[in-house]
Amino acid sequence: MNGTSSISNQTQKVTLIFAIAFFVFVILIVSISTAFFSSSATGQGQIALGELDFCISSTDAQNSVVMPYMFVGQTASITNSRNQDGSDYQNLCNILFKFSIYVAIDGKVDKDIVDDIDFYINNAKYIKSQNEFYYLGFLTAGQSETIFNDAFLDSQIGNLYQGKEINFIISVDAIQAENDAYKDLWSDAPIEWTEQIESILQ
Repeated sequence: MNGTSSISNQTQKVTLIFAIAFFVFVILIVSISTAFFSSSATGQGQIALGELDFCISSTDAQNSVVMPYMFVGQTASITNSRNQDGSDYQNLCNILFKFSIYVAIDGKVDKDIVDDIDFYINNAKYIKSQNEFYYLGFLTAGQSETIFNDAFLDSQIGNLYQGKEINFIISVDAIQAENDAYKDLWSDAPIEWTEQIESILQ
């Protein structure tokens, strides 16, 4: 799933939705929402940073039947490319990204059930702030990174949601890594992440 623009110095947001029913597992690509930002840079001559574009994708579920107390058997990842295999990345800039995961029941976000679903996220690569996970680094053109490795449905879910559609909603925001864009656009980012990113980008 992918959003595209030729505008340089921008931020972009893409949403990927996984739909699961408790006895059938399906994947739905529902919507893309994109926001653009153009910033100015000071210097002699023209500064061109390239375009911003990326894909988020998932593997096929290993389990065709999904019930409480089971792993979904699916991973999600982001690629700094116009396509999922990472081969179309010419003129793309380096990006910083963060993501959020929500859970919806029959199309409505449910804040309670998210506590009963464990998403396997590499905590060494991300810093969590409320419901957002900030990537500790940047993606170069063509590079990919895992968002989560799997999801586990806790037994406490029980039969409450039997027969209902459950959606895992992954919302990814990305901005250019250049020109300290994160200081303006993500000024509310956790200090720990900001300090490490500042060091990484030097």
